[in-house]
Amino acid sequence: GIPDMLVMSPKSRHYRTTSKRKITISGDRFVLKINPYSRSKTDVDISKIETEEHGKIFNKIYDLLNTPVYKSLSLITNYVIIRGSYEEFAIILNIKKMNSQMAGKLKKMSDSMVSFDKKIVSFYVYVDSSGSKYYFENRAVKEEGLAYKKIYGKTLLNVIYGSQRYYYHPTSFSQINQSVVPIFLEKIKEEIMPGPQQRLIDLYCGYGLFSYYFKDLFKEIYGIDYEGESIKNAIESLKFNKSGTKIRFFPEKINSNSLIRLLPPVNMKEYVIMDPPRQGAGEGVIKTVLSRNPEKVIHIFCGIDTIPEENRIYQKNGYEMKKIIPFDMFPGTIGYETVIVYEMK
Repeated sequence: GIPDMLVMSPKSRHYRTTSKRKITISGDRFVLKINPYSRSKTDVDISKIETEEHGKIFNKIYDLLNTPVYKSLSLITNYVIIRGSYEEFAIILNIKKMNSQMAGKLKKMSDSMVSFDKKIVSFYVYVDSSGSKYYFENRAVKEEGLAYKKIYGKTLLNVIYGSQRYYYHPTSFSQINQSVVPIFLEKIKEEIMPGPQQRLIDLYCGYGLFSYYFKDLFKEIYGIDYEGESIKNAIESLKFNKSGTKIRFFPEKINSNSLIRLLPPVNMKEYVIMDPPRQGAGEGVIKTVLSRNPEKVIHIFCGIDTIPEENRIYQKNGYEMKKIIPFDMFPGTIGYETVIVYEMK
């Protein structure tokens, strides 16, 4: 197929809302590095693709970690992570152990950070005793039993797209370029535009970005995802969203068996939005979806590596590319996201 023009990001720099730094020792100082193996001479690495406030927060944490009162905490800190939106931030420290002494220091640090920047609304800690090279998002580490604790502030962050407010946990997946998401949603809306008696199937739905944005366009919406906190947030957000649309969310692994078991009989026209992780949809997922003969499938590819193989599955099952829309989700990097619209041949 021939792609549309690249959809540009409103922010070309200072857009990224998720960032992290590895704490390492350099001489007599604790330094914050994007890549701990780089030869950078700076004590605090600053990135032009992250929001400018992130740099200020990392510099403040650097100052604190290098004061004598925090030395014992600095020695056991693996990563400093910032999550959130342009309006509010959560700080998360990944540390190697936790005790009453560390709890006191973390509380003192959270007080300092909240006083420093009023946009800091939450302060958390993850305990990773293995001191692994990963930080809290890595599922392999999660399965080893990371202890997660809120030190201060909100349990859920929030962001607004259009007229829709979303609530999500700081560890949930969220789009890192907030500036381009409204355009992203409207472009997908242009490709859907269903009639009132139709169903949306939202696979890998996360905290409900698409389900809630399109909630008044469909008669029924079914969202499925396995990522714990995200799908939990989608379910909890039902109480904040009043709509005549029937909306259901399922915290399940997405595979052929679960789709057959969870989805209702095909008794109306269906649209599918599929936003799988970078490694692509699970085995049998696309084929099972297409067996329902949806009007359109909007498939969002985080990278281009999985497109050829998954496109062959669509072709073998009677569907073809109708539109290809590349989005500059990650300006200043080699990555972008591609939305492909599939329809029956």
